[in-house]
Amino acid sequence: MVDFARSAQSLKLGEELASFITDRVVPAEAAWAEERASKPDEESPTLLRLADEARSRGLWNLCVRDPNYGPGLSFVDYAPLAEALGPHRLAQEAANCDAPSNINADAMLA
Repeated sequence: MVDFARSAQSLKLGEELASFITDRVVPAEAAWAEERASKPDEESPTLLRLADEARSRGLWNLCVRDPNYGPGLSFVDYAPLAEALGPHRLAQEAANCDAPSNINADAMLA
């Protein structure tokens, strides 16, 4: 039988991620889209600011299962976080969990 219970760490990160998305990412999505459209070859200042905040809030590299490079979550613990990130491309990039980063994270374990 598979245990689908989430760890306390995953639950805490889920709360922090939900707050980050609601309070910081969603209000910044229009500015980020405008920055990307007006200067597609430059890094968005909005993205850089949110990435710094994601790091400081412990939301960086959530997809990395190796605890030396990320929180070391199991698939069961990461899946609900990935689901929360899914509709928010800016949140995915700010947390460094966008493709191909999330795929490459597992390659580090090989």
